[in-house]
Amino acid sequence: MARIPVNLTPAITGVIGEMWVGLLVGGDLYWYYLIDTPPSVNGLMDFGYADGYPISPHQIRFPEQTINGITYLATQTNGFMITQDWTFNITLTPKEAPVQGHIFDVHYWYGGMSQWREVWPIDEYVPPPMGYFIYFSPRWRNDGTITVTGHMDIEVTSPSGVKYNPSAYSGQDSVVAPGGYGFPRFNYVPLTESGTWTLKATLTCDGVFCDERTINFTVEAPADISTSLTLEVPGSAGPGATVNFSGKLTRADAQPPGIQTIKLIDDVSGTVKATVSTDNNGNYSGTFTVPSTEGTYYYASEFAGATIGSIHLGPSSSRAALSVGAQIPYFAIVPIVAGLVIART
Repeated sequence: MARIPVNLTPAITGVIGEMWVGLLVGGDLYWYYLIDTPPSVNGLMDFGYADGYPISPHQIRFPEQTINGITYLATQTNGFMITQDWTFNITLTPKEAPVQGHIFDVHYWYGGMSQWREVWPIDEYVPPPMGYFIYFSPRWRNDGTITVTGHMDIEVTSPSGVKYNPSAYSGQDSVVAPGGYGFPRFNYVPLTESGTWTLKATLTCDGVFCDERTINFTVEAPADISTSLTLEVPGSAGPGATVNFSGKLTRADAQPPGIQTIKLIDDVSGTVKATVSTDNNGNYSGTFTVPSTEGTYYYASEFAGATIGSIHLGPSSSRAALSVGAQIPYFAIVPIVAGLVIART
Protein backbone atom coordinates (compact mmCIF):
# COMPACT_ATOMS: atom_id res chain seq x y z
CA MET A 1 0.00 0.00 0.00
CA ALA A 2 1.24 3.46 -0.87
CA ARG A 3 0.66 6.46 1.33
CA ILE A 4 -0.37 9.45 -0.80
CA PRO A 5 -0.65 12.82 0.97
CA VAL A 6 -1.83 15.74 -1.22
CA ASN A 7 -1.32 19.36 -0.13
CA LEU A 8 -3.85 21.74 -1.72
CA THR A 9 -3.54 25.46 -2.32
CA PRO A 10 -5.71 27.17 -1.26
CA ALA A 11 -6.07 25.20 1.97
CA ILE A 12 -9.78 24.49 1.68
CA THR A 13 -11.98 21.67 2.97
CA GLY A 14 -14.22 19.44 0.89
CA VAL A 15 -12.18 18.96 -2.29
CA ILE A 16 -12.58 15.45 -3.73
CA GLY A 17 -10.22 13.77 -6.18
CA GLU A 18 -10.58 10.70 -8.35
CA MET A 19 -8.09 7.82 -8.57
CA TRP A 20 -7.47 6.61 -12.11
CA VAL A 21 -5.30 3.81 -13.47
CA GLY A 22 -3.81 3.43 -16.92
CA LEU A 23 -3.83 -0.04 -18.50
CA LEU A 24 -2.30 -1.24 -21.76
CA VAL A 25 -4.89 -2.79 -24.05
CA GLY A 26 -3.67 -4.01 -27.43
CA GLY A 27 -0.66 -1.76 -27.18
CA ASP A 28 -2.70 1.35 -26.31
CA LEU A 29 -2.94 2.97 -22.90
CA TYR A 30 -6.50 3.40 -21.57
CA TRP A 31 -7.38 5.20 -18.36
CA TYR A 32 -10.01 3.82 -16.00
CA TYR A 33 -11.73 5.45 -13.03
CA LEU A 34 -11.22 3.57 -9.77
CA ILE A 35 -12.48 5.40 -6.67
CA ASP A 36 -13.03 8.85 -5.18
CA THR A 37 -10.45 10.06 -2.71
CA PRO A 38 -11.52 11.12 0.77
CA PRO A 39 -12.37 14.87 0.90
CA SER A 40 -9.66 17.33 1.89
CA VAL A 41 -9.56 18.88 5.36
CA ASN A 42 -7.97 22.32 5.59
CA GLY A 43 -6.09 21.70 2.36
CA LEU A 44 -4.76 18.23 3.25
CA MET A 45 -5.78 14.95 1.64
CA ASP A 46 -3.86 12.03 3.23
CA PHE A 47 -4.74 8.41 2.50
CA GLY A 48 -3.30 5.03 1.73
CA TYR A 49 -4.09 3.11 -1.42
CA ALA A 50 -3.47 -0.33 -2.93
CA ASP A 51 -4.91 -2.22 -5.91
CA GLY A 52 -4.01 -5.06 -8.23
CA TYR A 53 -2.05 -2.84 -10.64
CA PRO A 54 0.92 -1.66 -8.53
CA ILE A 55 3.25 -1.04 -11.49
CA SER A 56 0.62 0.52 -13.74
CA PRO A 57 0.51 4.32 -13.97
CA HIS A 58 -1.93 6.00 -11.62
CA GLN A 59 -3.24 9.56 -11.41
CA ILE A 60 -5.31 11.58 -8.98
CA ARG A 61 -7.64 13.81 -11.00
CA PHE A 62 -9.53 16.76 -9.56
CA PRO A 63 -12.59 17.54 -11.68
CA GLU A 64 -14.04 21.04 -11.90
CA GLN A 65 -15.91 21.60 -8.65
CA THR A 66 -17.41 24.41 -6.63
CA ILE A 67 -16.36 24.92 -3.01
CA ASN A 68 -17.79 27.74 -0.88
CA GLY A 69 -19.28 29.42 -3.94
CA ILE A 70 -16.02 29.40 -5.92
CA THR A 71 -15.63 27.12 -8.93
CA TYR A 72 -12.15 25.64 -9.42
CA LEU A 73 -10.80 24.42 -12.73
CA ALA A 74 -10.00 20.73 -13.26
CA THR A 75 -6.40 19.61 -12.64
CA GLN A 76 -4.44 16.40 -11.95
CA THR A 77 -1.23 14.93 -10.54
CA ASN A 78 1.55 13.46 -12.61
CA GLY A 79 1.46 9.71 -13.21
CA PHE A 80 2.85 7.51 -10.43
CA MET A 81 3.04 3.84 -9.38
CA ILE A 82 1.80 2.68 -6.02
CA THR A 83 4.91 0.72 -5.24
CA GLN A 84 6.07 3.55 -2.97
CA ASP A 85 4.76 6.59 -1.08
CA TRP A 86 4.16 9.86 -2.92
CA THR A 87 3.53 13.47 -1.85
CA PHE A 88 1.85 15.91 -4.23
CA ASN A 89 1.37 19.67 -4.06
CA ILE A 90 -1.63 20.80 -6.11
CA THR A 91 -2.74 24.36 -6.77
CA LEU A 92 -6.44 24.82 -7.48
CA THR A 93 -7.18 27.66 -9.91
CA PRO A 94 -10.51 29.50 -9.58
CA LYS A 95 -12.51 29.52 -12.77
CA GLU A 96 -12.85 33.04 -14.10
CA ALA A 97 -16.45 34.04 -13.55
CA PRO A 98 -18.20 35.92 -16.34
CA VAL A 99 -18.02 39.66 -15.73
CA GLN A 100 -21.52 41.08 -15.54
CA GLY A 101 -22.80 44.56 -14.81
CA HIS A 102 -25.30 47.07 -16.14
CA ILE A 103 -26.08 50.77 -15.96
CA PHE A 104 -28.83 50.97 -13.36
CA ASP A 105 -29.99 54.59 -13.61
CA VAL A 106 -28.80 58.09 -14.55
CA HIS A 107 -29.06 61.19 -12.36
CA TYR A 108 -28.39 64.85 -13.18
CA TRP A 109 -27.93 68.20 -11.46
CA TYR A 110 -27.61 71.83 -12.52
CA GLY A 111 -27.50 75.15 -10.68
CA GLY A 112 -30.55 76.00 -8.63
CA MET A 113 -31.61 72.37 -7.99
CA SER A 114 -31.89 71.35 -4.34
CA GLN A 115 -30.78 67.76 -5.05
CA TRP A 116 -29.83 65.31 -7.79
CA ARG A 117 -32.75 63.97 -9.84
CA GLU A 118 -33.25 60.93 -12.04
CA VAL A 119 -33.46 61.32 -15.80
CA TRP A 120 -33.56 57.58 -16.66
CA PRO A 121 -35.32 55.15 -16.33
CA ILE A 122 -37.63 57.26 -14.14
CA ASP A 123 -38.17 60.59 -15.86
CA GLU A 124 -37.82 63.39 -13.29
CA TYR A 125 -36.12 65.65 -15.81
CA VAL A 126 -36.80 69.40 -15.80
CA PRO A 127 -35.11 71.02 -18.83
CA PRO A 128 -32.52 73.63 -17.89
CA PRO A 129 -32.19 76.85 -19.91
CA MET A 130 -29.27 77.38 -22.22
CA GLY A 131 -26.26 78.90 -20.48
CA TYR A 132 -26.30 76.56 -17.48
CA PHE A 133 -23.79 73.83 -16.57
CA ILE A 134 -25.13 70.28 -16.14
CA TYR A 135 -23.61 67.34 -14.22
CA PHE A 136 -24.38 63.63 -14.73
CA SER A 137 -24.09 60.53 -12.51
CA PRO A 138 -24.79 57.15 -14.20
CA ARG A 139 -25.11 54.51 -11.46
CA TRP A 140 -24.17 50.89 -12.26
CA ARG A 141 -24.68 47.51 -10.59
CA ASN A 142 -22.32 44.51 -10.37
CA ASP A 143 -24.49 41.57 -11.51
CA GLY A 144 -21.65 39.02 -11.42
CA THR A 145 -20.31 36.69 -8.77
CA ILE A 146 -16.89 38.28 -8.28
CA THR A 147 -15.68 41.72 -7.21
CA VAL A 148 -14.81 43.87 -10.21
CA THR A 149 -13.46 47.32 -11.01
CA GLY A 150 -16.03 49.20 -13.04
CA HIS A 151 -15.00 52.09 -15.27
CA MET A 152 -17.56 54.55 -16.61
CA ASP A 153 -17.19 57.02 -19.50
CA ILE A 154 -19.74 59.48 -20.80
CA GLU A 155 -20.03 61.41 -24.04
CA VAL A 156 -22.42 64.34 -24.33
CA THR A 157 -23.36 65.65 -27.79
CA SER A 158 -24.99 69.01 -28.48
CA PRO A 159 -27.71 69.55 -31.12
CA SER A 160 -25.08 70.83 -33.58
CA GLY A 161 -22.82 67.80 -33.02
CA VAL A 162 -20.26 69.25 -30.60
CA LYS A 163 -19.00 66.42 -28.34
CA TYR A 164 -17.96 66.69 -24.70
CA ASN A 165 -16.13 63.92 -22.80
CA PRO A 166 -15.88 65.12 -19.19
CA SER A 167 -13.85 63.18 -16.65
CA ALA A 168 -15.39 62.11 -13.35
CA TYR A 169 -14.54 64.03 -10.22
CA SER A 170 -15.36 60.91 -8.16
CA GLY A 171 -16.04 57.21 -8.67
CA GLN A 172 -14.99 56.84 -12.32
CA ASP A 173 -13.13 53.62 -11.36
CA SER A 174 -15.02 51.86 -8.58
CA VAL A 175 -14.25 48.49 -6.95
CA VAL A 176 -17.66 46.90 -6.39
CA ALA A 177 -18.59 43.56 -4.80
CA PRO A 178 -21.30 41.32 -6.29
CA GLY A 179 -24.69 43.00 -5.95
CA GLY A 180 -23.10 46.37 -5.14
CA TYR A 181 -23.30 49.71 -6.95
CA GLY A 182 -20.87 52.25 -8.38
CA PHE A 183 -21.69 55.97 -8.25
CA PRO A 184 -19.43 57.95 -10.62
CA ARG A 185 -20.08 61.69 -10.79
CA PHE A 186 -18.82 63.64 -13.77
CA ASN A 187 -17.62 67.20 -14.23
CA TYR A 188 -19.98 69.69 -15.82
CA VAL A 189 -20.91 70.14 -19.46
CA PRO A 190 -21.70 73.72 -20.61
CA LEU A 191 -25.15 73.94 -22.18
CA THR A 192 -24.26 76.23 -25.05
CA GLU A 193 -27.20 75.38 -27.31
CA SER A 194 -30.93 74.90 -26.98
CA GLY A 195 -32.62 71.79 -28.39
CA THR A 196 -32.14 68.04 -27.97
CA TRP A 197 -28.84 66.78 -26.55
CA THR A 198 -27.58 63.18 -26.26
CA LEU A 199 -25.83 61.44 -23.34
CA LYS A 200 -24.05 58.12 -23.97
CA ALA A 201 -22.71 56.24 -20.93
CA THR A 202 -20.36 53.25 -21.39
CA LEU A 203 -19.49 50.76 -18.62
CA THR A 204 -16.55 48.33 -18.60
CA CYS A 205 -15.88 45.81 -15.80
CA ASP A 206 -12.26 44.69 -15.34
CA GLY A 207 -11.62 46.06 -18.83
CA VAL A 208 -14.45 44.04 -20.41
CA PHE A 209 -17.42 45.82 -22.01
CA CYS A 210 -20.51 45.45 -19.82
CA ASP A 211 -23.18 47.93 -20.87
CA GLU A 212 -23.98 51.09 -22.79
CA ARG A 213 -26.90 53.45 -22.45
CA THR A 214 -27.94 56.41 -24.65
CA ILE A 215 -30.57 58.92 -23.56
CA ASN A 216 -31.80 62.24 -24.93
CA PHE A 217 -32.39 65.39 -22.90
CA THR A 218 -33.57 68.85 -23.88
CA VAL A 219 -32.24 72.33 -23.18
CA GLU A 220 -34.56 75.31 -23.37
CA ALA A 221 -33.81 78.51 -25.23
CA PRO A 222 -33.02 81.40 -22.87
CA ALA A 223 -35.76 83.91 -22.08
CA ASP A 224 -35.53 87.02 -24.26
CA ILE A 225 -35.42 90.39 -22.54
CA SER A 226 -35.34 93.50 -24.71
CA THR A 227 -32.92 96.36 -24.07
CA SER A 228 -32.68 100.03 -24.93
CA LEU A 229 -29.62 102.18 -25.45
CA THR A 230 -29.01 105.94 -25.33
CA LEU A 231 -26.20 107.94 -26.94
CA GLU A 232 -25.04 111.48 -26.21
CA VAL A 233 -22.43 113.33 -28.30
CA PRO A 234 -21.67 117.05 -28.57
CA GLY A 235 -23.85 118.96 -31.00
CA SER A 236 -20.77 120.34 -32.72
CA ALA A 237 -16.99 120.14 -32.74
CA GLY A 238 -14.03 121.48 -34.64
CA PRO A 239 -12.44 119.49 -37.46
CA GLY A 240 -10.25 116.66 -36.11
CA ALA A 241 -11.29 117.26 -32.51
CA THR A 242 -11.42 114.50 -29.86
CA VAL A 243 -14.84 114.48 -28.27
CA ASN A 244 -16.61 112.57 -25.52
CA PHE A 245 -19.59 110.28 -25.92
CA SER A 246 -21.73 108.55 -23.29
CA GLY A 247 -24.97 106.71 -22.78
CA LYS A 248 -26.76 103.97 -20.89
CA LEU A 249 -27.91 100.41 -21.58
CA THR A 250 -31.11 99.38 -19.78
CA ARG A 251 -33.18 96.19 -19.58
CA ALA A 252 -36.95 96.03 -20.06
CA ASP A 253 -37.30 94.28 -16.69
CA ALA A 254 -35.39 97.13 -14.97
CA GLN A 255 -32.65 94.78 -13.75
CA PRO A 256 -28.97 95.81 -14.08
CA PRO A 257 -27.61 94.59 -17.44
CA GLY A 258 -24.16 93.82 -16.07
CA ILE A 259 -20.93 94.62 -17.86
CA GLN A 260 -21.58 94.61 -21.61
CA THR A 261 -19.72 95.69 -24.76
CA ILE A 262 -20.82 98.81 -26.64
CA LYS A 263 -19.48 99.89 -30.03
CA LEU A 264 -19.61 103.42 -31.44
CA ILE A 265 -19.96 103.24 -35.22
CA ASP A 266 -19.92 105.76 -38.07
CA ASP A 267 -23.51 105.28 -39.18
CA VAL A 268 -22.70 105.87 -42.84
CA SER A 269 -19.41 104.02 -43.42
CA GLY A 270 -19.91 101.40 -40.71
CA THR A 271 -16.43 102.11 -39.31
CA VAL A 272 -16.03 101.32 -35.62
CA LYS A 273 -14.86 104.52 -33.93
CA ALA A 274 -14.58 103.13 -30.38
CA THR A 275 -15.34 100.04 -28.29
CA VAL A 276 -16.10 100.40 -24.58
CA SER A 277 -17.67 98.42 -21.74
CA THR A 278 -20.52 99.46 -19.51
CA ASP A 279 -20.40 99.34 -15.76
CA ASN A 280 -22.69 96.89 -13.99
CA ASN A 281 -25.57 99.38 -14.18
CA GLY A 282 -25.20 99.91 -17.93
CA ASN A 283 -23.45 103.31 -17.97
CA TYR A 284 -20.75 103.78 -20.59
CA SER A 285 -18.52 106.55 -21.91
CA GLY A 286 -15.51 107.10 -24.12
CA THR A 287 -13.85 109.38 -26.65
CA PHE A 288 -13.42 109.44 -30.42
CA THR A 289 -11.93 111.72 -33.06
CA VAL A 290 -14.25 113.51 -35.47
CA PRO A 291 -13.38 113.95 -39.17
CA SER A 292 -11.23 116.86 -40.32
CA THR A 293 -13.75 117.79 -43.00
CA GLU A 294 -16.65 120.07 -42.14
CA GLY A 295 -20.15 118.63 -42.33
CA THR A 296 -22.81 116.79 -40.36
CA TYR A 297 -21.92 113.28 -39.27
CA TYR A 298 -24.14 110.57 -37.81
CA TYR A 299 -23.01 108.08 -35.20
CA ALA A 300 -24.61 105.01 -33.66
CA SER A 301 -23.91 103.15 -30.44
CA GLU A 302 -24.70 99.46 -30.74
CA PHE A 303 -25.21 96.59 -28.27
CA ALA A 304 -25.12 93.21 -30.06
CA GLY A 305 -27.01 91.31 -27.37
CA ALA A 306 -25.72 88.76 -24.84
CA THR A 307 -26.69 85.59 -22.98
CA ILE A 308 -26.49 85.76 -19.19
CA GLY A 309 -27.25 82.44 -17.52
CA SER A 310 -30.83 81.57 -18.44
CA ILE A 311 -31.71 84.85 -20.16
CA HIS A 312 -30.84 86.51 -23.44
CA LEU A 313 -30.53 90.29 -23.66
CA GLY A 314 -31.75 91.52 -27.01
CA PRO A 315 -29.72 93.90 -29.19
CA SER A 316 -30.34 97.64 -29.22
CA SER A 317 -28.84 100.82 -30.70
CA SER A 318 -29.09 104.60 -30.60
CA ARG A 319 -28.13 107.35 -33.06
CA ALA A 320 -26.97 110.94 -32.78
CA ALA A 321 -25.74 113.69 -35.14
CA LEU A 322 -22.64 115.86 -34.73
CA SER A 323 -21.79 118.96 -36.77
CA VAL A 324 -18.14 119.52 -37.67
CA GLY A 325 -17.26 123.11 -38.58
CA ALA A 326 -14.97 126.09 -37.89
CA GLN A 327 -15.15 127.32 -34.30
CA ILE A 328 -14.85 130.99 -33.27
CA PRO A 329 -11.90 131.33 -30.87
CA TYR A 330 -12.90 132.48 -27.40
CA PHE A 331 -10.23 135.19 -27.26
CA ALA A 332 -11.78 136.93 -30.32
CA ILE A 333 -15.04 137.47 -28.38
CA VAL A 334 -13.41 139.01 -25.29
CA PRO A 335 -12.53 142.48 -26.76
CA ILE A 336 -16.05 142.97 -28.02
CA VAL A 337 -17.52 142.24 -24.62
CA ALA A 338 -14.95 144.46 -22.92
CA GLY A 339 -15.75 147.30 -25.28
CA LEU A 340 -19.40 147.13 -24.45
CA VAL A 341 -18.65 147.26 -20.77
CA ILE A 342 -16.43 150.36 -21.13
CA ALA A 343 -19.05 152.19 -23.17
CA ARG A 344 -21.64 151.71 -20.45
CA THR A 345 -19.36 152.93 -17.64
